[in-house]
Amino acid sequence: MIHAILTTAAVVTALGADARFEAMSEAYRAEITAERVTVRYTDRSGTTAETITVRVKPEWGAVVEFGGLRAFVSRHVLVVIPENDRKRAFVAPVGGDISGALATHLPGVPAWQVAAALDGPESIARMWPLSAAVSPPLIIAGDDGRLRFASVDLGEGRGVRLSVEAVDAGDTEDWMIDLSGRRRVGNVAALTAKTPLAHTERVRVGDDAPTLLMLSLDMRPWVLSARDAGAAAIVLCRSQTAGVAAGYGAALDVAEDPEAPLGFTPVLGVCGEPFAGAAIDHLDELRRRWGDGAKWTVSQETTIDRFAPDAEAVLVLIDAFDSVRAIIPLDGRGGDQAELAGEIRAALRGE
Repeated sequence: MIHAILTTAAVVTALGADARFEAMSEAYRAEITAERVTVRYTDRSGTTAETITVRVKPEWGAVVEFGGLRAFVSRHVLVVIPENDRKRAFVAPVGGDISGALATHLPGVPAWQVAAALDGPESIARMWPLSAAVSPPLIIAGDDGRLRFASVDLGEGRGVRLSVEAVDAGDTEDWMIDLSGRRRVGNVAALTAKTPLAHTERVRVGDDAPTLLMLSLDMRPWVLSARDAGAAAIVLCRSQTAGVAAGYGAALDVAEDPEAPLGFTPVLGVCGEPFAGAAIDHLDELRRRWGDGAKWTVSQETTIDRFAPDAEAVLVLIDAFDSVRAIIPLDGRGGDQAELAGEIRAALRGE
């Protein structure tokens, strides 16, 4: 039923926030919550029901499970994966507009808790099905201020009822979605396609650049094909080595050249799990040293393994037309920053 609603939900009118939404927002911002929402959708053909599960950690993000899909939502990024498929992922920027992102990419998924905790009362009012209501809805909250029941009239014999119950939140460290080995798809609907595209073949000089997805430490997505313009020198590494510092330093040196190509961008991508132990400390150190050029990805299979599966670090040069100009292994080259800069310049010139 959720998938049918994804294709049929339509915005008719928006309801203003009131005291109920103010109290609801305060309740979901107060602590970690986990709830199961039973969604009953009625039209002239009858009633269908499905459940979604929403887990929210205020000021951090939320996980929404529905229709065989699992979504992570923060103020910066939306990531959706199939629960039984480790090959695909949908990633989109949120830009602080929680309800707008959900309406665009997950219409028909009434995750009011996410809007309440991460955005505010006005955002709840823009969530489906409130956004499509043709008359004032019935909304019932518990003594704690959280949603317990809602009934929304969509007109023309259609309506939605939401029944909410608390569930175990589990360990919040397990909420993060694993992107390892996944290929980015263009929309959520593509996640339900039966045949995922191949995405782990070896890439060589002269090939078209693959889709590369990385995230900043604050969860902002960076996608190679979505960059503004220009060539990119991407240093991919599994661990911190002297070669990594030399390669990224060389890329920064080339970026300072007066004749550097317009939009030339150095990028440093750490390929590994960043949310535990030494790895997150390593990323913090890299960001302090190199700034926002430092990114991360949990997927070695779709990043460094595609260019240099046996290397600890590699520099990949992509031109403005998304062609691979150079693949330069960085292992053992900690003292070669000047030479590496020369190799980047030569590859940019086509030598």
